[in-house]
Amino acid sequence: MSKTGILFTSLALGISLCILPNPSYADTTYTVKQGDSLWKISQDFNTTVNNIQTLNNLSSTNIIPGQKLLIIKENTFNKPLTPVIPVSSDNQITINTGSYYTVQQGDTLWNISQNFNTTISEILSINNLTSTNIIPGQKLLIVKGNSNNKVSPPMNQVSRNTDRIDAIINYAKSFIGVPYKPAGISPGGFDCSGYLKYVFANFNIDIPRTAAEQYHVGQAVSSREAKPGDFVAFKTGNYISHIGIYLGNGEFISATSSKGVAIAQVYGPYWGDHLLGFSRVIS
Repeated sequence: MSKTGILFTSLALGISLCILPNPSYADTTYTVKQGDSLWKISQDFNTTVNNIQTLNNLSSTNIIPGQKLLIIKENTFNKPLTPVIPVSSDNQITINTGSYYTVQQGDTLWNISQNFNTTISEILSINNLTSTNIIPGQKLLIVKGNSNNKVSPPMNQVSRNTDRIDAIINYAKSFIGVPYKPAGISPGGFDCSGYLKYVFANFNIDIPRTAAEQYHVGQAVSSREAKPGDFVAFKTGNYISHIGIYLGNGEFISATSSKGVAIAQVYGPYWGDHLLGFSRVIS
């Protein structure tokens, strides 16, 4: 066999070895028990809060004992890896840095970005996506990044546009149901300021760590001027005790000690009494 034939045979074998079987899924109906949350159920069934809400047409994370939920459980041991396609150039085998990934059941842009060492904003940009909503079977162009080379722009250079704000808010909502954890700064558990810092860091926006610093780093705006993506802070006495992301229409999202990451009313019975004000970091 010629050298060329050997090379192409080797390439074909290499490609076939990179492709694993398709994932398997199991549908089941789960009965909500006392003390359950969508986050806990999603972890028990290896899925996401968003998937459970979508399958069951839920508009919030509120559930009650005895409620029936349709669950699609994914077998992660069979989850396919995106094949890395070798290419030949001048008899040298190199690896493409860009590849197409097929969205699987249970995927989010966040876990895809983590698997490929990139960011949600980069995936949105190169695929011309205007929101973080994805569906199984969708093809995404992925360019692996080097996290050590990520540079956060100065706060005064952060620009505002509708698509960017929508992307930030959709990303923030993808963590609904994640539990509260004191000093938490990861999806394993957040505190209020750790949650904001984590969300904005994925869009290369570097903000301080504490709630007070985050509120004061932005430009104060009135409640009438407040827009989606602004920070909204709350106080206990003279102390800034909580902070979240304003969603518009009187709602905000934050990591609370009682419900974890959840959406609440700014002017509700508790929060309205403790409202301090709004500030803007994306001008």
